[in-house]
Amino acid sequence: MNNFQQLLEEQERRFEGESKRKVQQGLLQSFGAFRLVGHLIGVFVPAMANVIITAIGGKCGDKQPARPINLPPSLGDSDPGKEGPEIPEDLDKLR
Repeated sequence: MNNFQQLLEEQERRFEGESKRKVQQGLLQSFGAFRLVGHLIGVFVPAMANVIITAIGGKCGDKQPARPINLPPSLGDSDPGKEGPEIPEDLDKLR
């Protein structure tokens, strides 16, 4: 074994300690930052695109509900059918 190979092995042994831990920790932090940026892009870019499309007058691919959620069926556009009991035909006779 020559001197260069011995030097290489000695550097490998020194690297196994604190330096290896520092490199691994730096890589994990970088990967975490990239993951965070990826999640932010995945959440906000589609929402921002919908806002821009709506702002310029276009329609987004989101489907609108058939009727507003906060209105009861009797106030909607569709016929809700009979709601409650019918009025008797001979109501005037009962009074």
